[in-house]
Formats: sequence, C-alpha cells, structure tokens
Amino acid sequence: MTLDDINPFVRCVSLMRWGYMNRHMTVPYDCRVFAISEGEARLSTASGEYSLKRGAVMFFGPAEPYRFINADNDRPFMLLTLNFDLTQERRDIDSFIQPASTETFDPSLISDKQEIPELASPIILSDADELAAKVHDAYDEYQNRREYSKARLSALTTDLLICMVRRAVSGSSGRERLISSIKSFIHDNYPKPINNRVIASELGYHPYYLARVFAESEGISLHRYLSEFRLRSAMQLLRSTSEPIEQIAASCGFATPAHFTAAFKAEYGCVPSDIRRSKR
Repeated sequence: MTLDDINPFVRCVSLMRWGYMNRHMTVPYDCRVFAISEGEARLSTASGEYSLKRGAVMFFGPAEPYRFINADNDRPFMLLTLNFDLTQERRDIDSFIQPASTETFDPSLISDKQEIPELASPIILSDADELAAKVHDAYDEYQNRREYSKARLSALTTDLLICMVRRAVSGSSGRERLISSIKSFIHDNYPKPINNRVIASELGYHPYYLARVFAESEGISLHRYLSEFRLRSAMQLLRSTSEPIEQIAASCGFATPAHFTAAFKAEYGCVPSDIRRSKR
C-alpha cells in the first residue's frame, strides 16, 4: 500500500487541556496526528525527547509509544488529537480507541495494520503552523458534523498526511514554503481583483492567519506587498511600453485609473504621466 491508496477513516478529533503529569508511555491502536495549539510541552518517544510549542505537529502510527509532559507546571498546554485509520476497513469501530500502556498493549487489537514506508516512523515537525491549521480545520469539521463530514474528514486527513511527509522529506521550513506559495500566487494573479481573502481561499487558509504569518515573516503586510508588486509592474510597463496609462492600470490590477494614480503618487511622489513624459 502507498500514500496514493489511502482513504482515511477518522474516528475522533479532540482538543484537550493537558495539565497533568503523564508518567508512563502511551501506545495507540490507531494512527494519530497531534498539534500543539497553545503552550509548551515535552514529548518522549522511543527515539528521544523533544521540546514543542504552538505550531508543532506530530504523526504516530499504531504501536508507536509516546509520552507528553507539561513543560510548564503553572500553564497547561492545549493538544489537538486526530485519531484515524489509513483505510475504511474497520468502520465498524466508529468510536475512540483507548490506547494502552507498554505493559498492557496487545498488538492483535491494532485497528488497521496497513504499512506505508513514509509513515513507518513517527514524524515530528516544529514550526509547522500551516499544518497545525489543517488539524484545526479537521477539528471544526468533526465538531460541527455537517453533511458529508466523514468524506471531508477523510480528504482533510489525506491532505494533512501528504503535506507532513513532503515537509519531512524536504526538511524545509513550512512557513517558508507558505510564504513562497503566497508570493507565487500574487506574481501569477496580480492583474486580477485579488485580496487577502481570495489568496487565503485559494491556498486553503484562513485570511487572518495568512496575513499574520506573512507580516511576521516579511515585515510587511500582505496587502502592502500586493500593492507594491502591482506598482512595480506598472512602473516597468510605463518605462518599456507605449500602452495607455488607463490600460496599464487595468492590466496591473487597479480598479480605476484614479486609484492607480493615487497609489502611484503615494509610492513614488509623482504621477504615472510624469514617468511617461520623462521617457519621451
């Protein structure tokens, strides 16, 4: 079986306020994705220990032991948990499967014994806000239980797992990949009537989250970046072509020539016609 063949069956998506000391390893009977949504935690696994904070996302397959520890005794952390199988074969178990301790774990009770090379070991990713947002989407879908929720939860989980594997393989920063995707979308679509909401919708994120991540990473608002890119494109056309100013305004995504002229003057201290005259 490969990642192309999976059709996840989601049993539960929960949000837990973790404020107690877990002294023993926990061993799951199903697959699990965790996301730290608030606070800090320590994670113990068979391969070592990790310090985690908001934005960390982890995958554990069946029989992979783990232990979460509250890193700050005065402040519990919030943990999102997505429980699922990789296939729909055990839909008859339509409820949360209680994990076991290492002493009581029974391998014969594993709900889905499919093996996929990319998921053979735990995946632990820090600074993966864009992936944590996907877990939040699954949580919202599970809690609201709308029509076709099971199908959408399966699709969301498939997307999440593929993104986690890609991130683990590439080793690149998830935030850097997101910023690159935003810029690429703007460069390809700036002539169209796009804004923060349109960009977020196309990339599959909440507009406030996308705007915050972009501003934190680039030191400039997403709206400002879009406006500056449009103005630079317009400046290049003014200098290199003889197209009418009204046509340049439209081809660079400005709603009206007046809007273009006002934005241009605010940015460069002159109006577009000044550039055209200097070119002559």
